[in-house]
Amino acid sequence: MAVRERVVPGAKTAPGPARPRIYVAHPMSSYKTAHARRLVERLGKLLPGAEVLDPEKLGWPTSDAWLDAWPDVLSGLAGFVLFAATDETVGLGCVLELTDALAAGVALAGLDASGLRRMDGFRLLPERSRTARAMARLVLGPQIAPASYVQTLANGGSIRP
Repeated sequence: MAVRERVVPGAKTAPGPARPRIYVAHPMSSYKTAHARRLVERLGKLLPGAEVLDPEKLGWPTSDAWLDAWPDVLSGLAGFVLFAATDETVGLGCVLELTDALAAGVALAGLDASGLRRMDGFRLLPERSRTARAMARLVLGPQIAPASYVQTLANGGSIRP
């Protein structure tokens, strides 16, 4: 993981490494729900040393604004954690974000009520059922210990089977 310096005007001590930035992707259909609040809060507790970026809180007013900002967000990430809506689906935006994070070599993990999980992929919904907000079902593998994910962040790689 690249170490960024924190610059604090007037600070008399040497800057330390920045907290790793983790993007917690989730479908827009889960925004403003108890499900999303619980999982984002859980991730913060599982990874207390990380800066968790929740797209719902980033406040992009349109998908065009998200598309414009996403490359800058992605370039500063150490990790990418994805959770599905309560029906286990994710939308097209999550699929695109995950694809970009994978291509960028960002450490990946899934999240559900049991904790961090290995991400094993997606199962596309039947074509007649697909929408931009429900494109695929998230497939998660075995649990990942938070310490293992933190070590993966430090090594700059993805969780592999």
